[in-house]
Amino acid sequence: MVGSFLYNCWAAVIAFTIYFFMTFQSLNTPTSIIVKSFVFAIVVFFVTYLVRFIIAFVMKNPSEELEQEQGTDENENAQSKSETAEELEKEKTDEKITEDQAEKLAKSVKTMLENDE
Repeated sequence: MVGSFLYNCWAAVIAFTIYFFMTFQSLNTPTSIIVKSFVFAIVVFFVTYLVRFIIAFVMKNPSEELEQEQGTDENENAQSKSETAEELEKEKTDEKITEDQAEKLAKSVKTMLENDE
């Protein structure tokens, strides 16, 4: 979900404050004003979860246009995968050559060290 638990708390506090000050001058008793303000705050608290969920849902799901573009991207990805496979095979043959060269170099270093002693 987008945001955090604190967004819900802030929305509830703001809703409580707005409802309380809107009904403060009415003829209702103070306890009924406070109780109704708390009820309104709790409702807004849970509605904020729904709003955050909807925002996250819209942000994560791509539109239909993007899905169509992904279909063409998959074909390009398949071609690029085959090209990368060929490149990997070439690199493997290059590695074999370099491994052979490394072995020859290691042997020559060993012989040089033996000669120094």
